[in-house]
Amino acid sequence: MPFESALLAWVLAAALFLYLAVIAPFLGRRAYPRLMGGEVSRPRYYTALSAEMWVWAAVAILIVALSPAIGAADIGIKEPADPGVAYGALLGLPLGMLPVVLLLRWLGNQGVMLPWHSGVSGLMARTPRERGPAVMLAVSAGVCEEVVFRGLLIGLGRELGLYLPVAAAVSVAVFAIGHIYQGPVGTLMAVVSGAGLTLMYLRTGSLVTPIGVHIMIDIIALVLIPHPGRVKMPAPAKA
Repeated sequence: MPFESALLAWVLAAALFLYLAVIAPFLGRRAYPRLMGGEVSRPRYYTALSAEMWVWAAVAILIVALSPAIGAADIGIKEPADPGVAYGALLGLPLGMLPVVLLLRWLGNQGVMLPWHSGVSGLMARTPRERGPAVMLAVSAGVCEEVVFRGLLIGLGRELGLYLPVAAAVSVAVFAIGHIYQGPVGTLMAVVSGAGLTLMYLRTGSLVTPIGVHIMIDIIALVLIPHPGRVKMPAPAKA
C-alpha cells in the first residue's frame, strides 16, 4: 500500500505540474482577452479563477496526504521558525504600506499610469459590486498559490534531490509562467513578487508570512489602486 500511495502521489504531482506549467497558461491566454473585451463579467471571472485555485490547493493537500515522504511541515504548513518576527511583520506591514498605497492612489487619480495597469487592468475591480469578489480572489490567490507554488513545488523539488536554490527557482519560474497571460509587465511583476515571497518562505520556514503578504499585495493591486477607467487622462494637445 505505501508504494501504491506514493506512486499515486507522484502521478498527481506530475499532472498538477503539467497543468500549472502548460495548460493553465494556455487557458489564461484564451480567457483573459475575453475578460478585457467585456465578454465575461469580472465577478464571474473572479469566482471561476478562485474556484480553480482551490482545486489546485486541494490536489496539493491530497498529494501530501498520499505521500509517505512529504508531510504538511515539508510544504510550510507549520508555525514560523520565529513567530514573533513573522506575526510582527504581518501586523506592521499594513501600517508601513499605507503611505505607499495613498501615494499610488493619488498618482493614479492624477492620470499617472502605474506599471500594473498594462498587466492586470482587466482584473482590477471597477464597481462596489466587483470589490467583494476581487477580495475573494486575492485571498484565494494568497492561500492557494502559496501552498502550491511555494510549499508543494519546493517540497517536491527537494524530495527529487534538487538543491534548494534550484527547487526555489523552478517554483518561481512556474509561478511566472502562470501569469504570462498578463503580458511582459505582468509576468515580470510575477517574477519579482514570486522571488520575494519565496525568500520570505525560506527565511521563516512557514507559509504564514508569504500568505499574508500575498493577500495584501493582491488586495492593493486589484481593489485599492485606481483602475485605468478611473484615471483622469490628460486632454489631447491642440494642433
